[in-house]
Amino acid sequence: MGIIKVVRWTAYVEATLFILLLIAVVIQATGHGSLPAAIVGSMHGTVFTFYIVLVLVARFKVKWKWRTTAAILLIACVPGGGYVVDRYAFKYEPRAKRPRSRSRGGAGGESNATAEAGSGAEAGSGAGRPAVEHTAVDQG
Repeated sequence: MGIIKVVRWTAYVEATLFILLLIAVVIQATGHGSLPAAIVGSMHGTVFTFYIVLVLVARFKVKWKWRTTAAILLIACVPGGGYVVDRYAFKYEPRAKRPRSRSRGGAGGESNATAEAGSGAEAGSGAGRPAVEHTAVDQG
């Protein structure tokens, strides 16, 4: 596993624990016990310390600028900031590809035209596109 994957995973865990810590502190402040805050606080402190060390190690392995490293560390101080770091580190991960948001066939006008014409297309027709019946099921 590469260093960037480890940084991304740790950022995700750290952000989740940070949000859980805030919830635990609210529970503690309302007088419902301090045990959740103590447990989650210890876990978050450990993971955050590990995260800082990982970011500094990654800085030298990936050759990040100090500005980038400082931004990554500062963003982690904001609740949920690790989720932003997780997305940001995508561009530094070797061979990482973002998932495609659209199908290759365009905006999908072809399947609507087929549905309106009532051609009764069977599954597998339309050059690899979903069958028309599937589209009709989604509508109602």
